Amino acid sequence: MEKNVRILLVEDDPDMLRGLEKFIFREGYSVFSTENAEDALKIFQEKGFDLLLSDVKLPGMDGIELLSKVKESSPKTPVIIFTGYGTIENAVDAMKIGAFEYLLKPLDLEELKATIQRALTPEETAPGRKAGTRPEDQPVFTDIIGQSQKLLDVLSITKKVAPTDTTVLIQGESGTGKELIARAIHENSKRRSNIFVPVDCGALTETLLESELFGHVKGSFTGAIATKRGLFEIARGGTIFFDEVGDISHNVQSKLLRVLEERVFLPVGGSEFISTDIRLITATNRFLEQQVKEGSFREDLYYRLNVVSIFVPPLRERKEDIPILVDHFRKRFNRKLGKNVKVISKEVMEILEGYDWPGNVRELENLVERLIVLTGEERISLTDLPPTIISAGLSKRQPAKDFSAHCEARKRMTDAFDRMFVVEALKNSQGNVSQAARSVNMNRANFQRMMRRLGIRN
Repeated sequence: MEKNVRILLVEDDPDMLRGLEKFIFREGYSVFSTENAEDALKIFQEKGFDLLLSDVKLPGMDGIELLSKVKESSPKTPVIIFTGYGTIENAVDAMKIGAFEYLLKPLDLEELKATIQRALTPEETAPGRKAGTRPEDQPVFTDIIGQSQKLLDVLSITKKVAPTDTTVLIQGESGTGKELIARAIHENSKRRSNIFVPVDCGALTETLLESELFGHVKGSFTGAIATKRGLFEIARGGTIFFDEVGDISHNVQSKLLRVLEERVFLPVGGSEFISTDIRLITATNRFLEQQVKEGSFREDLYYRLNVVSIFVPPLRERKEDIPILVDHFRKRFNRKLGKNVKVISKEVMEILEGYDWPGNVRELENLVERLIVLTGEERISLTDLPPTIISAGLSKRQPAKDFSAHCEARKRMTDAFDRMFVVEALKNSQGNVSQAARSVNMNRANFQRMMRRLGIRN
């Protein structure tokens, strides 16, 4: 992106403001920043900008009022709003006023980057075109990385179900990317110009979950000091995503079934039903059929949620995607951390492809971030990997197709282990060869011979 693209940033947290300034500048944009909406409005009117990024909660004038005033003077300027989970209602109001998109805090920088790019894309902001719309024959899966047949099968179902309002149950282990699939369904649906609200059912108590979903009236329970609208009302016209739907209580299950069948709900402590129009997508890492048999999940609700089922395969079943994912994460964390790691060695990639990844894509992402953080080189080598990953990856590797290839692979792995062994000993002895040899119970001459064989210079 060219430097002549000018972005105005409004955030009252100084640390977050500085961090976002650096990120936006590294992405190639010119960035101007301020900590309050009054100054932001004055700067905007004086200088003009291509994009406004603003927090909702600001001292004095808030982000919603700033959005409204900016849209009055410059209706074509895209505005991206930041909001905490508790202020989603404000975010919906912002979308109605004309915000391009809202993002939940804490911000995901890759999501922010993608949203900025969409906001600045001419066809997204062209006159007469509503933000977030695009031709029906152009499905977008930009955040889903991989080319394996199993992943392509998932995307094929996603593409077919997205234009409908059918409820979808996404199943798969933790860390496989179930929320990414849910977002892809929303972004390729007719509701994409409206709000997408993720709800972690496992992170909220029954009382809090019920209040968040259905809202409550003032005085309905201890702490209900004001009437609050629920997500089923706030997200009207959009999509709600229930992550870990198997965790919800029987009481909430009953109310959810009414919403799906009758499109109405009753706020906590309320006496009048409220209509809603949302699409529901759910996800679980549990076997809901087993929960139905055990009586912990309603059978009628299960069949209502499971109209279309999408199974997201674990990473160990699509290992051909690992090199693509590793390269994607390498580039992401290079940008995020200001690093310049260019190469992942062949030995490292063989270990990663042999490892079973019980934490799936999330575990791989975290490992790549760790490697980028800790390395001081432009190349990730076997010595950078945690020993547990190395041993597990080696034990799962498939035998080589012929004996010579097997021997060559074994030699590479042995040399890599020896190199890690020698380098660690030298580090611990501050480069003293004699001390390093003694620390590993080796003769100094043999230790030096191993250094020469591995090409290690003190």
